[in-house]
Amino acid sequence: MDGHQTTTIFHSYGEQEMVKKKFTWFLPVLAIALVCMGQAFAQDTELTSIKVAEDKAADKDACDKGCSFEWGEDTWLTVGAGLRTSFRKQATIANGDRGAFDNNFNIDNARVYLNGRGHDCIGFEFNLDIDNAQGFNSTIVGNGPDGLDDASVRLLDAIVKFEFNDLLNIWMGRMIVPSDRANLSGPFYMNAGWDFPFTQFGYNEIFQGRDDGATVWGQLGGGAVKYQVGAFEGTNNAFTETQGNGANNPDDLMVAGRFTVNLLDPEAGYYNSSTYHGEKDILAIGYAFNHQNNSVGINGAYSAYNFDVMYETTLGNGGVATLAGAYYDTSGSDNAANNGRSYFAEASYLTAREFALGCCVSGKVAPFWRHQEFRRDNGEIDRQTDWGFHYVMYGHNARMTYAYSQLRGDQGGGVTAITEDHSDQHIIGIQLQY
Repeated sequence: MDGHQTTTIFHSYGEQEMVKKKFTWFLPVLAIALVCMGQAFAQDTELTSIKVAEDKAADKDACDKGCSFEWGEDTWLTVGAGLRTSFRKQATIANGDRGAFDNNFNIDNARVYLNGRGHDCIGFEFNLDIDNAQGFNSTIVGNGPDGLDDASVRLLDAIVKFEFNDLLNIWMGRMIVPSDRANLSGPFYMNAGWDFPFTQFGYNEIFQGRDDGATVWGQLGGGAVKYQVGAFEGTNNAFTETQGNGANNPDDLMVAGRFTVNLLDPEAGYYNSSTYHGEKDILAIGYAFNHQNNSVGINGAYSAYNFDVMYETTLGNGGVATLAGAYYDTSGSDNAANNGRSYFAEASYLTAREFALGCCVSGKVAPFWRHQEFRRDNGEIDRQTDWGFHYVMYGHNARMTYAYSQLRGDQGGGVTAITEDHSDQHIIGIQLQY
């Protein structure tokens, strides 16, 4: 590993126990300190309770109150849904020869959003998605009555939220782990491309970037500076369940954190977007890390970190230019194919002019480019380049996409972890949210 290596190797069990004991008392002390800081700061800066997050489906006003049920000022429930569906035309390339194109319609995501509040500072978030969303965790064998349609509903988020003020919020349950910008944007709030970037697959997860745990997070300047720190189950729970806990089988938690600085407009709330379509000017720099001792066996530590940056500005002609990139480093993953270094870079331009599509639909066009590369420790290298454009009708809530993807890999005689071989792919996708 290079100089960014964050894994600590303990040479004795006694040192491991010492770290675990320190970590045990550190979190309660940190929480108490943050509460005291928040109260003291609130007296001087007039902080207000965060009743509604300004992000994703948790935003009560995003529905124009058409999907809200209110029983009082601080008691309400919002209901929403999101759908991403696509047509894919993909050809496998082996030994320089392209095979026949495979044509498929896909349900990439089908989500139900429930968000509510029953108190001035206590709320919840409960979201669902299909099990084989975006082709992950899928065991589909064919279609029709003789095939298996592995599209059962699956828990996405289940979060209890204590939101005291800008500086201090505590979430507990199943949620997106503090990680990179792409993960905190999710598939509905991506910018370039249609498929989620594979370069960030080094982050361990239960499903769609989620894990069970608790996060303390807060912000200054309405999101100009933001922190997210939490403890999660990680991947060693299966190890301890099969072999039992004890001195020889410690059950360590995974620690995760993210720190973001916005040098132009702030980004409020826990989540973020990978483009704001000109609503904000963004220059954001983020750093995130995940670390867990004994994650794949005794003395088998898991460590992942990344840096990401995003720049978005409205030009003089009214168009919006966006540049973004991220770098990842992963070691000790339970999936050895995800160990290594990866990066992606992307660029897009949203036109100022709207183009009509029929008599009742108009939108702006956003050409995009994205390049990804994953250099795995096992010697495999995957590179993918995407070109295409979005037709943006109503921000992230109504958008159509065309993307052409080229995946090329150097497997060293093996098989790439992303597909069975090199491939070319045409994608037409539509996403809707309300």
